[in-house]
Amino acid sequence: MAASSHCRAEIVCYLVLTLRLRRLTALAGMAFFAVGVALLSGSLVTDGLVIPAIAAKYVALPAKLETARSLFLLCSSFIRVLMPMGLAFQAAAMAAWSWALLRSGVARALGVCGLAAGGALLAAIGAQAQNPLVPMAAIGVLALWALGVGVVMMWKMG
Repeated sequence: MAASSHCRAEIVCYLVLTLRLRRLTALAGMAFFAVGVALLSGSLVTDGLVIPAIAAKYVALPAKLETARSLFLLCSSFIRVLMPMGLAFQAAAMAAWSWALLRSGVARALGVCGLAAGGALLAAIGAQAQNPLVPMAAIGVLALWALGVGVVMMWKMG
């Protein structure tokens, strides 16, 4: 419930940012972010709901253990693809919004930092998507950038 509320609040805040910037790149950022949220949601649903449901179904059926293993392998494959893709789309959203911030003159420093960080995240996710440190770092960088955007929206755009 709390995660769902957080996601809705984040979407609303980014929508406000997109509307205030009035730039095509900001709209692209919103589209990238929405795709990223959908992909990350698919990963989280698979990991948090589908895998436990499979485990509950097959726990009492030792004869079907091989079927359960196959299903777990399929689910883990989905997660390994969906999470890096979702984070890559969110990094692209960060870069697009940063470009809009840079071009609008509202927060040039945040725009430059966001462009650099978004490009670095895209490169890292592309090169090392299966390394667990990369998604954790990506989430941290995205959170720091979102904090910066929040400060900019309150002080300069409010």
